[in-house]
Parts: sequence; C-alpha cells; structure tokens
Amino acid sequence: MTAPTVLAFDCSGAACSVAVATRSDVDELTVLAHREQVMQRGHAAALAPMIATTLTAADVRAADLDLIAVTIGPGSFTGVRIGLATARGLALALDVPVAGLTTIDALLAGAAAMGQDQSQPRRRRVLAAIDTHRGDYYVGFDGASELLVADVTLIAIRAATESLLVVGDGATSLCPALMQRGVDALPALGPTAPDARVLARLALRQDVEHWRVANRRDGMPRPLYLRPADVTLPKAAG
Repeated sequence: MTAPTVLAFDCSGAACSVAVATRSDVDELTVLAHREQVMQRGHAAALAPMIATTLTAADVRAADLDLIAVTIGPGSFTGVRIGLATARGLALALDVPVAGLTTIDALLAGAAAMGQDQSQPRRRRVLAAIDTHRGDYYVGFDGASELLVADVTLIAIRAATESLLVVGDGATSLCPALMQRGVDALPALGPTAPDARVLARLALRQDVEHWRVANRRDGMPRPLYLRPADVTLPKAAG
C-alpha cells in the first residue's frame, strides 16, 4: 500500500499557504514542499500559481494526489470561498476526496506542534483568536469543540481563571485587552495564519477512505460562517 499524498492549502486570512505532504507507513508526515505568501488581498489570483509551483517543487503530479485538504473557516468570507471552490474543482477533476478543516483547529494544532515555553511556571491553555475587524473575534479554546464570536469581555469572563497562550491574527490586539481585565494572556510566537503543513498533518490523521465516505455522506465541505456576511442592499428606485 502506497503512502497517501495530500495537497493542503489555506487562504482564509491575510496569507496564502500551500503544502504537499505524504504520510509514511509509520504515520510520520513528510512535507515535500511548502509555499507561503502574506497578502491582504489577491488570494484568487495567487492561489492557483502557488499550488502549481508547490507541486513542481515537490516533484508530484496533480494526478498522483490522493487527497485535498482545505480550511472551511471561520475567516475572510472571500478567502474561504476561494479556497473551497479551488478544492472542489481539483477534487472533481482528480476524483479525490476533500478534507475540510476549521481554521481554529489548524491554529490550535500549530500551537501544539510548536510546544510551550517550559520556563513558564504553569502550562497555558491555548486560545485561537481571529480578528473579525468588527470589534470582536472568532475564537476557540483547546480541548473545547465550541467555536464562538466573542468580544473581549466575554472572552475575559470565560478565561477568568486561565493562563492563556493566544494564537492567530487576533493575538496582538486581544492580549493587551485581556491583561487590562486581569487575564494572564500572552501572544504566541510564530505564524498568525493557518499553516498548510499543519493542515496536511490534521487531514492525514484519517485515511483517505474516511474522507471519501464523509464526502459521499455529507457532500463536499461547505463554508463555516459564524455570522452572516455584510450585504448592502440597493436603494429603492423613486
């Protein structure tokens, strides 16, 4: 049985990240190639060329892929839809399944992979926070399945007795606000957006057939929106 090869990518926030990886028979992930580019906009134009260059760097043909992994949100409405549309198109063309994973899970798993500073007197609980740019955050705590849209006050209430390590692009603004409310919170070092290499690792925790069955049962992965999109209706004529 050959080792499964996955193409993983994320463009749900202020970066595009693409990775090609394979899992060995002993469940060790081997990253064959990785590309990442920080960007506020332009994901639609950047993603396909990044996928092509990453596949070339990995010396993997698209036809040799066994699985596509993509983030489903929460995050930028446009970025999430671009990623999912690309994943669905590739999956249909190549007849491979899609693993849809949340940005929060990818951020939490990335923090776990980095580990924590052993000089700290107590282990910190990890909080993933994505800035919505509306005065609140998409958040998720490690060890909890619930994802929330929460402002600083609600997060402070929920974390009143915790020491937090905050990951994600919301960390730099959230941590000072939490500290002002008496919560021990530190921003994590490292990437603030989901890393496609982590996404690949999460996807390959299950075998390819698991994702194929899930796609048949539930359909292709859909966007995870924790709030409705901003829509401006045209003014009535007259």
